[in-house]
Amino acid sequence: MIGADSDQAHRSPGLADAFAMDVLRRYDVPVVVIGEGNEVRWTSDGAERRLCAPSPVFLQAGRLCFDDQHWRGGIARLRTRLEGTDRSQVLLGDPSGSSWVIITGWTRQLAEERVLITTYRLAHPSRRAAQSGLAEQFRLTPAQCAVLDLFAHMLPPRDIAEALGLTVHTVRSHFKTIHAKMGVRSSMQLLQLVRAFCDA
Repeated sequence: MIGADSDQAHRSPGLADAFAMDVLRRYDVPVVVIGEGNEVRWTSDGAERRLCAPSPVFLQAGRLCFDDQHWRGGIARLRTRLEGTDRSQVLLGDPSGSSWVIITGWTRQLAEERVLITTYRLAHPSRRAAQSGLAEQFRLTPAQCAVLDLFAHMLPPRDIAEALGLTVHTVRSHFKTIHAKMGVRSSMQLLQLVRAFCDA
């Protein structure tokens, strides 16, 4: 794991006031501001909750960390790739394709420091089915929640069965019951409903 050299991200009133109207009101995604020394200078509300493992990039104890299987070089490499006033993007993903994040970033002169402003769009939900209220709303069992958590990561039934130590037939049976409980008719509707609860 590679992290920034900051003990803890902090909210600087100057930073927040300078770009709150410009950035935060336009983005409903995690925002992280990185200082010239590659330290995390500011994070948006909920960024630490939404940027968490198993994402290829995550916040931990105020540090921006990268799973080194997905990205070597940490923040210094990220700054090099995203440097400039025009928005640039980097796609980080794992080899299986089940977890990826699009990082958009640009630099901006702020007071006496040139900062890198980054936003993060995640391919995986930020909460598990049981924690999102989905289980309570639709009276899902723990086994059904476990299936939905892996389904939200875009895993096919065969991979879900393998990960949970079940047969494919059992996974398909769970899906049939889940469809009935949630009142959906397709996998696309199911995915949209799961993501609506789990991404909030």
